[in-house]
Amino acid sequence: MRQYKQKLNFYRLQNLYSTFPCFVFWSSMVGRAKSIAKKVAFTKRQHNALLASAVKAYLAELEKPYGGRRGLHTICRDFEQLHFNETGLFIPLSFATLSRLADGSRTREEANLHRRWLTTIEEDLIVSFIIEMGACGFAPSHHRIKEHVDRIACARLGDKFPTQGAGKNWTACFMLRHSERIKMADSHPLEDKCGRAVNPHANTHYWNDLGDAIAKYKIKRQTTFGSDEIGILARGAECER
Repeated sequence: MRQYKQKLNFYRLQNLYSTFPCFVFWSSMVGRAKSIAKKVAFTKRQHNALLASAVKAYLAELEKPYGGRRGLHTICRDFEQLHFNETGLFIPLSFATLSRLADGSRTREEANLHRRWLTTIEEDLIVSFIIEMGACGFAPSHHRIKEHVDRIACARLGDKFPTQGAGKNWTACFMLRHSERIKMADSHPLEDKCGRAVNPHANTHYWNDLGDAIAKYKIKRQTTFGSDEIGILARGAECER
C-alpha cells in the first residue's frame, strides 16, 4: 500500500510539472541530509550527462535515412524514460536545447570555463592538495585555500588578476563544484584531539609521513626548524570553517 501511494504521488507530480522546466527526483535520507545547493548541483550534473548522451544519439539518427529517423521529441522522451528506469530519477529534457547542442552550441558550464580563475588542471591540483592535507589531519580553511588560489592565478594571469584576489564566495562555490570529492566541516579546539593522538600508532604514522614529505619535496637540513607543541601552531583554539 505504501509503494502504491508513492507511485501515485510521483505520477501526480509528473503531471503537475510536465509544463514547467523543473527537476523531480527521489532522495532517501541516510545519515545527514544534503543541502539544497548540493541537490541542485547533483541534478544538474545528471542532466548534463543525460543531455550529452541524447546529443550523440540524435547525431547518429541524422546519418540514417529520413524515413527511419527518430525526432527530437522522441529522443528526449526515450532518454527520460531510460534514465528513470535505471535510476528512479525523472529528469526532463528540452528538445530545443537538444537541437542547439546538436548544431554546435555549448552548455552554460562549457561557456563559463574560460571565465574561471583556474584551469581544470589547476583545480584538480587544489582538490588533490586539500585531500592530502586532510589525510594528514591538517585540513585547510577557506582562507588558506584562497591564499594558494591567489598565488596560482596571479602567477599565470599577472596584472589581469585582481589585487584583492578571488571573490568572497569563491571557495564556497569551488567546494560545491567539487562536492563529490571534498566537503566542508567546522573545526574544533585541539586539546582533546591532541590527547587522543598520543599513541604509538599515530607516532609511527607521523614519522613515516614526515620522512615521505622530506624525500618528496627535497627538504634540506638547513631549512628545517624544530619546535614544540606551543610554538608550532599559530592557531588552533578557535573554530574555523
